[in-house]
This record gives sequence, C-alpha cells and structure tokens, in this order.
Amino acid sequence: MKKILIAGCGGFGQEVYSYLAQDIKNGELTDIELVGVLDDSEKSYNNSGIQLPFMGSISEYAFDSSVYVVLCIGEVKLRRKLTQTLRDNKAQFYSYIHSSCHVANNVEIGDGVIICPQSIVNVNTSIASYVVINVFSSIAHGVSIDEGSILSPYSAINGDAHVGKFCFLGTRATVYPKVVLNDNCVVDSHSAVKKDTLEASMISNRTQYVCVPNRFS
Repeated sequence: MKKILIAGCGGFGQEVYSYLAQDIKNGELTDIELVGVLDDSEKSYNNSGIQLPFMGSISEYAFDSSVYVVLCIGEVKLRRKLTQTLRDNKAQFYSYIHSSCHVANNVEIGDGVIICPQSIVNVNTSIASYVVINVFSSIAHGVSIDEGSILSPYSAINGDAHVGKFCFLGTRATVYPKVVLNDNCVVDSHSAVKKDTLEASMISNRTQYVCVPNRFS
C-alpha cells in the first residue's frame, strides 16, 4: 500500500483530491492510501476543505521511502520550481490516471503525471514526467509531450505532433497533426497551432506565432 501526500491544496489540488478520493471509495484504486496534504501556506489548506491532515510545507517536508507525492500545481513556472525542490528532497512521485480515462496499452508515462477525467491517450504516445492532462483532453496516436507541460481542459493534440518542455495549452487549444510546439510555449484558449513554432512563442487567434521572452526560465 503506497502512502500518498497531496502537494498543493489550491483549486487544482482540491480537484485532484476529489478524483483520488472517489476512485478509492469506488474500489478503482486499491493500492494507495491518502495520508496528508502539503502546502507552503497553512491558510490555503484551512480554506481548501480537503479532509486530510496538514503535514507542513512542500518545500521543507522530509520524505522517506514509504511516501509518494502527487504535485497538484496547475501553473507551469511554479510546478517546475516545486518539482525540482521535491526532487532535491528525495520525493517519490506518483502518477495518477483517473478511472474514466482511456489510455492505450503501449503508452509511455513518466513519473508524477496527472491525467484527469474523461481524457483519451491513444496508441504509441509518450508522456514525459510531471505532465498534467486536464479533463476531456485528447492525445492522438504517435504524440509526444515533454517534461512539465500542462494541458488545460478540452485540449487536443493531433496525430504525431510534439509538445516540448514546460508548455502551457489553454482551454480548447489544438495542435495540428505532425506539428512541433517547441519548449516554453503558451497556446491561448481556443487557439490552434498549425505550424512548427519557435521556442518561447505565444500562439493566439489574435496574435499568431509571436516570440516572447522566456517566462518559464
């Protein structure tokens, strides 16, 4: 039985906690136990409504080999920073896939990945560590998503496309087939990426393919 800590109890942490708790209650997850919450703000924990003990700061918690962490941070820059902090503190990351998802048998999934309800991850795809795939997202055949990228609800990555490291895709963002979205890009909500991008680009229906300073460094 793996002991699981929820790291981050803001809105996304509250959502992931509810998914995990419901899957445990329904017998979909039988090998884990939720044992506590980490957050750098105890006030945030007190306002969260999460029914687990408060275990202290994400940055300062002393991990041992019996505990795993689910990092519930939905902002790329902070998620990247706290991932490194947790690595430095010898944390073990738990990858969570909601019971309602379809994930093909030959998908590669790294550490600390979160795949939220009703998402589809199709054949021959690769999801690197610390990626978040939010609700109702679609990942087509042959897609690769690099470390630390976040897909908002209803994102669609079409066949053989590639999403680089530390990208953020807004709600209903779409990456066209075989397109390369390079590292540190932001795709605005309801926007489509139709051709390969430069690193650290902002893609929007209003302003297409404009390079911006690397906001994730």
